[in-house]
Amino acid sequence: MMSQENPSHLGDSKVSRRRSRVRHWGFRARGEPFIWLTGGALVLGLLMILGLLYLIVGHGMATFWPKDVVRMTLVDGRKVMGEVTRQEEFVLDEDGLFSLPAPLVPAARKILGTAHEKTLTRRMVRTGNFDLTRQHFTMVPAFAIEKEDKPEWALVVERLEWGRFYGTPAAFRIDGKNVASEASAIMATLDARLPEVAARRDVIRRIEKRDIGDVNRK
Repeated sequence: MMSQENPSHLGDSKVSRRRSRVRHWGFRARGEPFIWLTGGALVLGLLMILGLLYLIVGHGMATFWPKDVVRMTLVDGRKVMGEVTRQEEFVLDEDGLFSLPAPLVPAARKILGTAHEKTLTRRMVRTGNFDLTRQHFTMVPAFAIEKEDKPEWALVVERLEWGRFYGTPAAFRIDGKNVASEASAIMATLDARLPEVAARRDVIRRIEKRDIGDVNRK
């Protein structure tokens, strides 16, 4: 006689096989690598955004935050005044002497000595006054600076044309006559006159943009 199998035993074997299948499924079967990959990409994207914001805020604040105005007296007697925007290293050699202004060559040759080349520092100074010097920036080697100070009455003027102007108050003139000659008096007179000048500029703009336009349309 053949013995019949116990149905409960068959059911247990099916359950055990199912459990064994579930037990042998790896984490790849549930998509975990893609979950970790997506999460890592999200973190990387957030870090890139934060880094970009840091660069924007850092450089933006440096642009709007005023720097100290320094005045450098060079070994040849010239004076350079402005804002130091950058400092860097450069290599000075015999060929580089020809690119320097002639008055600075003796000092550079003394620094170079018998060496073929030397690594020195120089600063980029925003000197402005483009209408006078035809340049906005000036490179000043460290060896060329004889004296450096910060003028008490250094003045930075944001002009509508020609960019920034750097200087110190010398005199305030109206119709060719000196109204003030001391720095404090000059600045006080300037503050008092600025509203009048601004109103006059607004009148000129209105004439140029509206009144002259009305005449041309007739």
